[in-house]
Amino acid sequence: MPVKYGRFAAATAGGTQTIVTGVGEAIKGVIVYGVMLTGASYGSGYNFSVGAADGAGNDWHLAVGSDDNIATSNTYSYGGTDGLGRHLTAESTYDCIFSVGAFESDGDFTITWGDAPSSAWEFHYLAFWGSDVQNCAARTLNNSTSSGNQAITGVGFQGTWGMLVQAAQTAGSNSGTRLSIGMAASSTQRAMLGFVNADATADGTVGVGQRTDNILGFASSSGTWSRLADFVSWGADGLTINHAAAPPSARPMHLFVVKMDDVWVGSFSADTAGGAQSVSGPAFPASGFLALSRDQVSASTIDTSSANAGKVSLFAGDETDSGGVWISQDDGAATMETNMRNVRSKGMTFSDWPATTDGEATFTPDATGIAVAWTDAPTRASEVILSVFGGGGPTEHLGATASTYTFSATTAGVRESFGATATPIAFTATTAGAREAFGATATPIAFTATTAGVRTAFGATATPITFTATTAGFKEAFGATATPIVFTATTAGFKTAAGATASTYTFSATTAGFKEAFGAAALPIVFSATTAGAVTATAQVLAGDITGDGTLTGALESVPLDLAAALTGDGTLTGNAVLASSQSLSAALTGDGTLTGNASMPSFPLIITVRSRPGVRPRRATGSAFGGGRERSRVR
Repeated sequence: MPVKYGRFAAATAGGTQTIVTGVGEAIKGVIVYGVMLTGASYGSGYNFSVGAADGAGNDWHLAVGSDDNIATSNTYSYGGTDGLGRHLTAESTYDCIFSVGAFESDGDFTITWGDAPSSAWEFHYLAFWGSDVQNCAARTLNNSTSSGNQAITGVGFQGTWGMLVQAAQTAGSNSGTRLSIGMAASSTQRAMLGFVNADATADGTVGVGQRTDNILGFASSSGTWSRLADFVSWGADGLTINHAAAPPSARPMHLFVVKMDDVWVGSFSADTAGGAQSVSGPAFPASGFLALSRDQVSASTIDTSSANAGKVSLFAGDETDSGGVWISQDDGAATMETNMRNVRSKGMTFSDWPATTDGEATFTPDATGIAVAWTDAPTRASEVILSVFGGGGPTEHLGATASTYTFSATTAGVRESFGATATPIAFTATTAGAREAFGATATPIAFTATTAGVRTAFGATATPITFTATTAGFKEAFGATATPIVFTATTAGFKTAAGATASTYTFSATTAGFKEAFGAAALPIVFSATTAGAVTATAQVLAGDITGDGTLTGALESVPLDLAAALTGDGTLTGNAVLASSQSLSAALTGDGTLTGNASMPSFPLIITVRSRPGVRPRRATGSAFGGGRERSRVR
């Protein structure tokens, strides 16, 4: 899974702090956000920070704040490239600030506290890592002051997803809170939220708007939009946005760009009935998400007067955990009614002042997008902006850690993901995803020695693949129904699994896994009445030399029984072999040419030709083996 959600408590001792992600390899970028709370709780006022960093050491952050329970509003903000996050307590005062340190090779990243926090404030992060993520970049640049297209360059690559954050104020400290957070994947997949909380007003004038046709915009307390900009396209070194009107001034824009295979930006309306809700728009296996909402129904208009006029929720998560924050400023109150909330293990929360939950849900990435479960039904069908990140494939998605797809019976979700219901894992030709997960391209499933993960998936430890009757899932995978494993010409995938290359299923002593599959312990393969699968053969073939005295014992009746190699020693055939309707001795007899023993002779003549050697007198064939036949010799 190429995204990893986590949270950490700020180190009150300051200095360098290591954030442990547990991903096992260096991350490529990270988004960090939080409010000034130490755990899952509500708090008065709001102090919110969001920032991003890349592996080259570039970072930026934007922070906003507002005081609670005062007659005249006191709001403030800060934006800059001098850190990854901070919590403001006044316009030019902050409780803490930290910057990005290093992205370690094991996936951890370090932060350095410029000013140590007064308490262990909790921050959330969403880290991007793994082979699915090709690159990440954190950049800051000014908006143009002209309408129309603006090319943003210096990213260093062509992205596939981006987040654009702006305060529409100069760098550093400012009075008042103005905030725009936007996301985009393409010219048809973009969305943004704009929030304003005016300073020094008697009623804490607020406005909040949300759109799915722009990436940047600012709501005003008068109900109009300003600085609207749409996403146009990705370029080789960045992206292009389009300003609907000329911005009145150049202000810093903070940008975080990711290049990865599967991304989606869209929105959905919360189900007021509660319970399960599916967001299947992405149509790919998801690994994580970033969600944003103003807690109001879908509309491009700005709300400046209702009790819900000043709310912002920002959440993120992966396949195992999630969390986020909520800030609020009620409009029109005699004294400021300002709140914040820190939330764990939820994908979205709506709240009302001062501390009332008004809807919350878990978000779980699944095979087509996000599965939403409303544990508290929302009172409004509020629109949620959603970015979904793919990569929930058969390695990371199932808990495996390498591209060789090393699955075991305890690998998280491996049984359920492929539709199997038991351990050992029982795969069939119709098991969901079994072909694609292992790199096979057809049904029945054709496995080869190079098919990704086939050895480890079934418990084999070497190449060529050596299967035994106890190899996990072996008989089920190939359509066999019993142990010992009995293979037939129609057993799915048998010839390719064992290394044979033709539909006639011609196996030899060197065919990979052949002897083990049938329970034989040595080469050449010796079949007996107890050799698994021997009894099902339609013809018993003894293709090697008969050694010693040439005795054949214990053989099951076969039609025909073929002794295709020359007899050795004195050429004697003895024992209790059952003679087929035609006994073929196809090689010349050696030694003195004598054929003796109790083998039955067919009714047709047996002609034995003996070539004489110098100084040796040829012998006539004698013995009970010729009972019922006519003797004849020829000397040359």
